[in-house]
Amino acid sequence: MKKQEIIESIKKDPNFNKLKHLFEAPNMFRITNMGFTETWHSAFWSWLFNPNGSHELEMEPLSLLLQLIDEEIILPNKGSICVWPDENGKPEKSFNKKGFKKCELDTYIEIGNEKKSSIVIEYKIESSIDIQQMERYIEVLEGQTNAIFVYVVPITEKEKLLVAHNSLKEDCKKWHCLTYQELYEKILLPIIEINKNNFNPFENSGMVLIADYIKNLRGFIVNKNIRIAYTKEEEEHAVLLYRNQERIFTELQGMFEEEVVRTPYKKDGSIREPFFNSEDTDMFNVISDILFHKGIKTPENKIPYFKEKYRIDYNGETIIENSYIDVYIKLLKYLEKDNLIELLFCGKDEFFYGKKKNKNATISKKHDNNNSYERIGNNPNFYYVNKKYGIKQLNTIITEIETIINQPKRRIIIKKVLWPA
Repeated sequence: MKKQEIIESIKKDPNFNKLKHLFEAPNMFRITNMGFTETWHSAFWSWLFNPNGSHELEMEPLSLLLQLIDEEIILPNKGSICVWPDENGKPEKSFNKKGFKKCELDTYIEIGNEKKSSIVIEYKIESSIDIQQMERYIEVLEGQTNAIFVYVVPITEKEKLLVAHNSLKEDCKKWHCLTYQELYEKILLPIIEINKNNFNPFENSGMVLIADYIKNLRGFIVNKNIRIAYTKEEEEHAVLLYRNQERIFTELQGMFEEEVVRTPYKKDGSIREPFFNSEDTDMFNVISDILFHKGIKTPENKIPYFKEKYRIDYNGETIIENSYIDVYIKLLKYLEKDNLIELLFCGKDEFFYGKKKNKNATISKKHDNNNSYERIGNNPNFYYVNKKYGIKQLNTIITEIETIINQPKRRIIIKKVLWPA
């Protein structure tokens, strides 16, 4: 079967359309563009775990959390439990210790029992798992509070979290490693099930917020291939779709493999269209992820995502970077390697380069908005560029670099292209 016939065959399945409807359903997190903001997630869970919160579920969510992490804590009356932050404006709890950076905790639960226990929860969505942060929290809070530590990541990041946990110093391996999937399955679903007979959106607005948050868990960060969690409804339709279309999914396997090895360029150098459009790519990759999560056979290779990047061809080398400036920085390093220029310094926010070596040049950072770039010292062959404000400067400098090279085969060609993310 041809590619389009395969895609259309799957799209005609009612389970595909139900999945599409679930992915596109609006929710408060999505319409405010806050679905991937860790602050919103920590605010939601702090509210839910607070027995004094307006959700009226009292101890139920906190008890389910303790069951999930298999910790035995005798919970006192709700008046003896404090949660930071809270819905009344109480900010995040922070701890200080000499010699350490301040620890600002996403959720801090203080339980006023005999042992004065506490629970520290750190949430991640887009930001990377931070081993140094994990160790610092243990070292700063140890001795100040009898704390239980919980780290929560999207389901697609679970393996990375386990690897990070194994890399921790031995006395810092106290973190419970969880995913939003586990919070959904072990906390949110039981709450919905227990309270479904008493659910009235006009009387219990807390349940409405929980239902809306569950919709947001379907969020998918395309450029990082991060999926927060899968809901029960999604899993059911994805499994039915696969069983109905198993032969078609097998044919897709070869297409996925072909897409992975293809480049974004035709033989004549022009940009080709991606094999699958972005909407189809999202749908098929999410279905593939769900099936993998359920332990069902699915294609090993997913469709690669394509995003706009910048490409420079220099002396037979291809340089690809996300930003216009970063590709120039890399180009300067290539030129330095070929002894065409000298790159005196290349930092995160600024760099210096020269046409030829001059060890006596002094660096001057005096900025003049009327100039397209700055000199280093009094030598006209050295330039300083601040990356934050340096795009116009770089355009001027790249013209001069082309003059320096002055060889057809070393001509610099820059293009904005679609490239696998």
